[in-house]
Amino acid sequence: MTKQAIRLQLLRLAGAVLCRLAPKADLPATPAPAILVIRPDHLGDVLLTLPAIDRLVGGIPGARITVAAGPWGSAAFGTHPDYEVLAWPFPGFSRAPAGGLRPYLLLLRYGLSLRRSGRYQMALIMRPDHWWGALLAAVAGIPVRIGYRTPETAPFLTDALPHAPGRHAVEDSLTLVGAALARARVPHTRESSAALVLPRVSSAADEQSLTELLNAAGVGREPLIVLHPGSGSPLKSWPTDHFAKVGAELAEATEARLVVTGSAAEAPLASALCAALPEGTLNLAGRLQWPMLEALLARACLVVGVDSGPLHLAVAAGTPSVALFGPADPVQFGPWGSPSMHRVVAADLPCIPCRRLDVCRLEPQGTEPPPCMRAISTGTVVAAARAALAEGSL
Repeated sequence: MTKQAIRLQLLRLAGAVLCRLAPKADLPATPAPAILVIRPDHLGDVLLTLPAIDRLVGGIPGARITVAAGPWGSAAFGTHPDYEVLAWPFPGFSRAPAGGLRPYLLLLRYGLSLRRSGRYQMALIMRPDHWWGALLAAVAGIPVRIGYRTPETAPFLTDALPHAPGRHAVEDSLTLVGAALARARVPHTRESSAALVLPRVSSAADEQSLTELLNAAGVGREPLIVLHPGSGSPLKSWPTDHFAKVGAELAEATEARLVVTGSAAEAPLASALCAALPEGTLNLAGRLQWPMLEALLARACLVVGVDSGPLHLAVAAGTPSVALFGPADPVQFGPWGSPSMHRVVAADLPCIPCRRLDVCRLEPQGTEPPPCMRAISTGTVVAAARAALAEGSL
């Protein structure tokens, strides 16, 4: 029996035990239920959850809503007066080994603390396969636990919804919120999700700080094109020389100044790209917090990058964008915005989307961008960028 099969059997056993210990799965009668929303993912995925959380806030007036997020994703919420954001060290998301029994000890610590408080009447597990969060809610004794039915999560949920393949992540979260509103017995209608937008998090102070930073770098009112080459997985990367060629061609065509962004960990990648770009390219990798990055993207006329959180932030900022996709599924994680203004570019290969961000099955020992990313041509990206720019100027 494989390690995964053993874990699944143990999870089912734990679920059977907790079902006997958990209170009856009814939402206590209260005009303002306390709801725990669990979203452990990184910035881009968290950003795609915000329209659903806004709908939850508006759907149950007075509800006391807490969102538990990883410290790596909590910045996406900005400052929100309608709910509380707690930063929890969810295991398995820090891109460092979780280590032995630590994930389970951490789960018991948080779960038992929540059980003693008796604070929450409902929990929403926003990541479909997050068994840790589902088990946590069960250990905490939260009466109503809503999530998606997967082999790992189903034993711990009171309301296990079928997960529809080929549906956007925003729609996934909205469906869970719809189930929560039904459980709360509040009148609600199925509003069109197409009208929902990704909310912005930057403030006037962030915009002023950005202006001061750009002025100090000698940037005036000229148009800016932002290149974002990094992501959380090396399997999403695109060759640096490809990025350099696209950047140089777009800068020449638009007379825009190029800006390269990235996290502090991506500074070496950003430096390598800047060295290959025209003189005057501004390197801001590691220098912008999330709200200031959004302010920069709002100031730009175009954003080009690989599948990553900042490309979703460009959508929130309302700036035309081009997102390069490889192993991930753009149907599920593509831009939540106008497809003509926010373009997706992917290679035409039979293996995509493989949805594998840990290893490429074609090149398991590969150290370069995988075949699906190398197959994206610079000409295709430039054409998409020109089309997005034209749409954004309408």
